[in-house]
Amino acid sequence: MELANKRMCWAPIAAVAAICLVIACLTWSRRSTGLQETELSTHVNLDRKGQPANSNSRLGEGQGGSVVAVESRKGRAYFNQRSYFAPAGDVEDVARRLTLLAEAGDAEAAFLLYLKFEECRRALEDGVSQAELRLYSDAKAVQNRLNAEARTLDGCANYSKIKEPRAGYWLEQSADAGYLIAQLMYASDSRAVLGSRADMLRSPEDTIRYRRKAIAYLERAANTGNVDALISLGKSYQSGIIAKEDLVKAYSYFYAAGMVNPNFTRNYIGRLERKLTREQMEQAKQRGVQIFNGCCK
Repeated sequence: MELANKRMCWAPIAAVAAICLVIACLTWSRRSTGLQETELSTHVNLDRKGQPANSNSRLGEGQGGSVVAVESRKGRAYFNQRSYFAPAGDVEDVARRLTLLAEAGDAEAAFLLYLKFEECRRALEDGVSQAELRLYSDAKAVQNRLNAEARTLDGCANYSKIKEPRAGYWLEQSADAGYLIAQLMYASDSRAVLGSRADMLRSPEDTIRYRRKAIAYLERAANTGNVDALISLGKSYQSGIIAKEDLVKAYSYFYAAGMVNPNFTRNYIGRLERKLTREQMEQAKQRGVQIFNGCCK
């Protein structure tokens, strides 16, 4: 009897632990596995071309998806914090509705296609199954999260029926059309563009092209005053992943972003200061001022 009581006491704890493990796996599995983790901690109002606008915007209405953005500016510099929502509903219906628009040059429609296809790929490749969701569906603490996962899986049930989802293709089309969000995301999501690490090794020419293009997009965005792009360029030159390592250049971009708000890059600059000489730091600061004056003053 005593053993049975102990088992009954441990059963709820074990159930909670299992649920926490599922949530941890769901969170981990959504992280990017590409060449570079680019933090897009931005806040910006964007018009239908993905460019800074003067009023709040909600993109994707009428197509089932949205990009919510709120602008904050200092001089010409702007930063934003965006929430991305893939179009809701069945993936086949979404693809049918948006593909014609995207093929006609609608950059927003192309970006929403990318969001939907990537959502489905990640849900089906990295997420939990519908059976697992049902197993934990009675846990109130995680009910909302499980419901959201279940809706995603339902909407992606026909993903395998789509002949060529081509999430990376639509992301690149949107970026090429000048859509700012797509350009920033292109530099962040190498997995969508290039595929797995094995794919990258099989196609080194594509990887080289991607790196050059990603840096070009970030430079273009930085020239408009986008602080995220400045920080991403600094991280790119610091890590040496999508650009050749150049710590002086990395410091310069971090310094320029720090002139907008020192809190943005204080930690990055602090780490680099331990690696650079005094002369290198002075050179980087001068270059950083030039970058700031050119993009953001």
